[in-house]
Amino acid sequence: LASGNWHVIGNFRGVAWFSPTMVKAINENYVVLCSTLTSAVLEPRVREVAITPEALGPALGQRCGVGLHGHSPNLIVPPNVR
Repeated sequence: LASGNWHVIGNFRGVAWFSPTMVKAINENYVVLCSTLTSAVLEPRVREVAITPEALGPALGQRCGVGLHGHSPNLIVPPNVR
């Protein structure tokens, strides 16, 4: 989602990759399956996905931790970004 801190939606020249409306919908409808310092894998709140955090490690290039499993991603659009 974003480099460095995945909770913060990335932007290019002050325009966010996702609108505030989209970020709100993601936060309401998805939870964290697993995460690294720089990325997160989200799953829909209404159903479980058939993949494990262990299987995602190779795709992410590092272990996908489960410390935030089941929590809202709490994504944010930075101030002064539209």
